[in-house]
Amino acid sequence: MKTSNKILLFFVALLLLYPAFLSYIKRKEYEKNPTKLFRKENRYYDLEKLEDFKHLKIIGNDSTRLSYIRFTYSDSCFSLNKKDDWQREFSIDNKQDTLIITLNEKGNDYWGKNVKDFKSTPRLHLFAPALQSVTLDNIGLIINAVTFKKENASTSFHLNKSEVVMETIYDSDITHILEKTSKIPYKSFDINGIDSDFDLGNVLCDSLTFNLKGKSFFRTTSDGFTYFSGEIGYETTTEIPERLKESIKVFEEK
Repeated sequence: MKTSNKILLFFVALLLLYPAFLSYIKRKEYEKNPTKLFRKENRYYDLEKLEDFKHLKIIGNDSTRLSYIRFTYSDSCFSLNKKDDWQREFSIDNKQDTLIITLNEKGNDYWGKNVKDFKSTPRLHLFAPALQSVTLDNIGLIINAVTFKKENASTSFHLNKSEVVMETIYDSDITHILEKTSKIPYKSFDINGIDSDFDLGNVLCDSLTFNLKGKSFFRTTSDGFTYFSGEIGYETTTEIPERLKESIKVFEEK
């Protein structure tokens, strides 16, 4: 082979390997300091380090019911807050491993209405290694499970006039910095809600139980549960695989 051809092949190989090399460098940098890379890459957010938390409680109000906050699994606890001219309309507190977020009554003008897709810039994006429990009151939470990697993890949900959407979208704006994992199943979900929606999508879970009352809604496209059981009120609707329907019990609400 001619020397010129060898040189050409070398540069072609270099160009092909460069993205992988760059990704490797980013991963190493992220492992040393998980928040550093976000601070450098995200011009549209203010990064705020948070105390470690395992439980999340978000208290909204009638004006925030159609608004959404986002959560993504990461190796450390922090938040990304959208940069703009708005005054901050929420407060954050941490009590005994519980992150408590209280929302002011600014509603959709501040948070955005029905903004669920990852193409938009979220007002508030939370990051933590795990969630053992989630309590929501008049607010929506989008949980991106694409970077979830905890074995035998269980989460309980307590919802009042709220919505949870589980996503597995590899967001090009934010989650590309994190390590994308294979589909690791959750150990269990325990869901309780009144006038609330829970969209599990195609997220995998070994054991799932739910109790939904009022005008609630539950959806999953997965049928690989080891254990599945649901209790619903007459006004609650479900969208589930056919074989799971026999595991649903309808009760009369008092």
